[in-house]
Amino acid sequence: MDAKNLNEQNEKMDYFVDVIHHLKTPFNHIKGLATLLEKSRTLTPEQVTYIELIKASAQSGLEMTTNLLDLNSHEINSSIKTELVELDNFVGDRILQFNPIALVKNIGFTINIEAKSICTDKGYLATIFDNLTCNAIKFSPADSTIGIQVIQSIEGIKISIKDQGPGFTEHDKTYLYHRFKKLSANPTGGETSNGLGLAIVKQLVDKLDGNIELNSIAGQGSEFIVTIPSHSIR
Repeated sequence: MDAKNLNEQNEKMDYFVDVIHHLKTPFNHIKGLATLLEKSRTLTPEQVTYIELIKASAQSGLEMTTNLLDLNSHEINSSIKTELVELDNFVGDRILQFNPIALVKNIGFTINIEAKSICTDKGYLATIFDNLTCNAIKFSPADSTIGIQVIQSIEGIKISIKDQGPGFTEHDKTYLYHRFKKLSANPTGGETSNGLGLAIVKQLVDKLDGNIELNSIAGQGSEFIVTIPSHSIR
């Protein structure tokens, strides 16, 4: 990369980091207001469920901004905190927050959880899972299905997220994990894409000593398979 392109890349990152810092405030406000609403005695069960989703989404946004800041400052290199993650509950909780946006496009999920648990950094695992699931929803056509599978493996666990979207060209695969690189496919429902999601996933997978694979043919959907080894609690 020449000096001009490197300077442009650094300027983009500086701008993006500044935006992330400012995003933490509205996420905290949303979470706080949802907590206040939750104290009302006149809420219906359905309203309580929606408030819980709002709080979960705000918390997810806060975690995402924190991870992005970590990625930029390299603080990620010393911040792994492992714990036992019950995978059935974990996947259920993650999918719950995506149901409202998936319903907009009438996208369904098929879920198969065969592994029971893993000892890893739950926050990093959530960011990996959320980014891949969010991408699958963004690029899936209406009335389609996203398949999610978690199985036990010799290495630890394998998480598969498979969609029926446009897939990746061979050219796309060359730049798959590059920051700010927008690939040829466009979201199917007018959603935005900043070109950072897969770069974040790759760095977090590497940090957890894992591996990520892509099975995709242009026009025939995509399947990301993430292998995460189990760590000792620390």
